[in-house]
Amino acid sequence: MLQEILVQPYLVPNCNSISTLPIRLTSDWKIISSALNAFTIDEADEILTLVDKLIDEATWNKVMEGCNYKAHQKAVSLPMIKRYVQMILDGKFPPPDIKVDDGVIIKGHHRYVAARIVGWEDDLNERPCNNVKKEQYIREWSEVNVDTTEWDRDFI
Repeated sequence: MLQEILVQPYLVPNCNSISTLPIRLTSDWKIISSALNAFTIDEADEILTLVDKLIDEATWNKVMEGCNYKAHQKAVSLPMIKRYVQMILDGKFPPPDIKVDDGVIIKGHHRYVAARIVGWEDDLNERPCNNVKKEQYIREWSEVNVDTTEWDRDFI
């Protein structure tokens, strides 16, 4: 199940806003919990509020710092990432599959970001994706824009 959520310490300076959650803030920008299965709906909503603060233009580079893959997309949708995080918090989402070609994510950018946020990066199921003309589209994550609009028409 969920193991950790990345957080910038300056977003939660004294942890008072999350003091009801069974978690502790560590010095390396992570919230660690041994009791995340016990989250209530309100607590999960509070986690998603932290995700809202976490994934914005100001913190994006820190969130994606040190990731194992490069990006193929030029943008990601914050509402889609939040939905994947919510599914993980609800226990409805196994470690996600992503399509990768030579270290570049071809399909699964939102699932990958959600997996990083909840500490599942090492549990990803990497699937090969061959014969992709991707060279001109390879991006560092610092070049990927965070879009606050909804991309999924079912949720508009």
